[in-house]
Amino acid sequence: MIPSDHAAHYLIRLVATRHLRVLDLRTEKNLDILGVDDQVNTGQHPDVWDTCHRLADAVKRWWPEPDALDALVYRPRTTPETSVNYAFFALDAFSTESWPLADRADVLTNLVLHHGFTVGWGLP
Repeated sequence: MIPSDHAAHYLIRLVATRHLRVLDLRTEKNLDILGVDDQVNTGQHPDVWDTCHRLADAVKRWWPEPDALDALVYRPRTTPETSVNYAFFALDAFSTESWPLADRADVLTNLVLHHGFTVGWGLP
């Protein structure tokens, strides 16, 4: 359910303007090298979040400019088979466009018809 108070929120399109430099936390090899387990992808405990914050800060130190990473890639907790999550450090590698969500009836209709969403306001 997309609640009616979300109609004024914005839909943002990010398009990479170059190949992204990422650290992929979905692979067992990378998790082992870092000395962490899959909780960095799926954990919801404050200690895990603190570890993730420290890891993100460390990554920024390990890859300074001009070779800085653009993002961490991690596995989503609820839909690992069908999606991927990115934690971006900056927007330098992207062009952007944005629209009020209520103005994108095409996107909302697609979500309703093909992905099981409901919308809390009338679509045009």
